[in-house]
Amino acid sequence: MTRTATLTLRRTAAAAALTLGALLPAFAASPIDGILPAAPIVLGEAGRADTASALHLLAAAAEAYRADPARALTAFNDGLAPFQQADLYVFAIDARSGRMLANGGFPGLTGGDVAALRDARGAAVGEAFLHLPQNAISQVSYRWRNPQTWRVETKRSQVLRVGDTLIAVGSYQSTPLAERKLHPALGQTAALPAGQASALRAHPVSWWGV
Repeated sequence: MTRTATLTLRRTAAAAALTLGALLPAFAASPIDGILPAAPIVLGEAGRADTASALHLLAAAAEAYRADPARALTAFNDGLAPFQQADLYVFAIDARSGRMLANGGFPGLTGGDVAALRDARGAAVGEAFLHLPQNAISQVSYRWRNPQTWRVETKRSQVLRVGDTLIAVGSYQSTPLAERKLHPALGQTAALPAGQASALRAHPVSWWGV
């Protein structure tokens, strides 16, 4: 990760931590059964959820994990409501071992080595997650396939460490036309036969970053 990216993460973390602190008291006592974010998911262009919605869902996921880690991870990985809404989904990483504990968007990644993950440009996005500061929400930006649009888009994941587990939720942004011209693979929609998208989500290989 470049020095510029590291500085951006640090600046973002301080502001986001205040947001989470205000959100946590708003959630119901039962963290998995019937919990809903304190505010509705806000959808923008092409049904994409915004960053504020990602933070609300992150707060709900963190509370669920604190209450019952095993049940929460199962719910995250299965993409159960409310932990998967629009193009938002929860994923969790063991900060000690570097293993993916759950991934609601791409369950095929569960159990894999996060340090080995690369995004669509070949950036070591997994290493970025494993070297985030503690005690604050951090933001990691990278190129990743959107499971709703099936396009490679910019994803901004909000990440919070709960004990030795990193809980994360990311929102997607559309790729500007000028950038798509420079990098033709970005923003493209893969032509997939019916049912193949679901199969690929469960496959533990790096197809999502092409």
